[in-house]
Amino acid sequence: MATWPCPVPADQLASMRGAQAAATPLPPPPLSAGSTRVQRRVGRDGRIMVGNQRMKLGKGNAGKIVTVVIEDTYFRILHGEEEIATRPRRNTAPITQLKVHARHSNPGEPSNMS
Repeated sequence: MATWPCPVPADQLASMRGAQAAATPLPPPPLSAGSTRVQRRVGRDGRIMVGNQRMKLGKGNAGKIVTVVIEDTYFRILHGEEEIATRPRRNTAPITQLKVHARHSNPGEPSNMS
């Protein structure tokens, strides 16, 4: 079993209030061939939606285009090559709709604005 390095040195970890070392190892890196990837733009509120599951990434990521790697039991969110988050999947049923269809007003309809 591989050991994972702690991102914070042990002497600093002890001085952080409420900090604990990870109890389980990190999931494997996103190299599995069976995973599906989709792209999403992070909204102003710092959230994205994949497979009817909303995920909060933080307002600091607003406007970024992220790649979501859909694994069996979790989502791995990447910006470029950097992993910014890992979220567990609430529903492990297959995701059938991968494209997002934006809501646009019908150009033939009159505008509500005056």
